[in-house]
Amino acid sequence: MEKERGNLLKALGTQVAEPLRAMVVGAPLEDAQHLAQRYDRMRQEAEAQAIEVSKRQAKVREMPGNAENAMKLEAAEAKLQDLKTNMNILGKEAAAALSAVEAQQQRLTLQRLIAMVEGGACLSSDSLTNS
Repeated sequence: MEKERGNLLKALGTQVAEPLRAMVVGAPLEDAQHLAQRYDRMRQEAEAQAIEVSKRQAKVREMPGNAENAMKLEAAEAKLQDLKTNMNILGKEAAAALSAVEAQQQRLTLQRLIAMVEGGACLSSDSLTNS
C-alpha cells in the first residue's frame, strides 16, 4: 500500500506538478505578462498626458489668442489621442494573450490530471493482478 502511494505521488509530481510549474514560467505567460505591464505603463503615461492637456487648456483659457499656447495644447491633445489609441490596441492584445494562456493552462491541466488518473487506475489494476 505504501509503495502504491509512493508511486501515485511520484506520478502526480512528474505528470502534473512539473508540467504545471513549467507552464507557469513558460514563454507565453511571460509574453502576456510583459504585454500587461506595457499596457499599465502606457495607461500611466496617458493619465499624466491627460493632466498635461488639462493644464494647457487652462493656460489657453487664461491667455486667449496666444498662438504658442494653442499649438502646445494641440500637440498635447494629439499625443493623448495617440496614447489612447495605442493603449486600446495594446489592451486588446494583452487581454487576448492572457486569455490564450489561461485556456492553454486549463487544457494542459485537465490533460495531465486525466493522464494521472488513468495512470493511477493502471497502478491499481496492476496491484490487484499482482496480489
